Amino acid sequence: APNDQGVHPPFDAAALLLTLDDETAALARALYAKAGPDARGLDPALLDYEITRLLLELEDDQLRERSDYNEAAQGEAERAGDREAIDRLLLERRQINEMRLSLDRRRDQTRLLASHRR
Repeated sequence: APNDQGVHPPFDAAALLLTLDDETAALARALYAKAGPDARGLDPALLDYEITRLLLELEDDQLRERSDYNEAAQGEAERAGDREAIDRLLLERRQINEMRLSLDRRRDQTRLLASHRR
């Protein structure tokens, strides 16, 4: 809402940190630490981009771990001849691949938005 500073109030890092979940807030604090002791001059759009990029990397790591586990479980199910488990794991593999496609699209959108802001 408009205030004395204009349409948007000035960027408030402390207020931002209060609105984030614990993991995201920790990432934001790490970014501030990387920027130096006085990160108040950090461009909010850059901070948003960096936080989003780090969250996408975390999601990518989780999908890789899930995919690796799925692959190992699928091998075991095939060796055991467990058709039900194989079918369930194949379905899960398709879901993982769909999540990866979604992640790739979001990563591309994040890069595209960041390049337009520069």
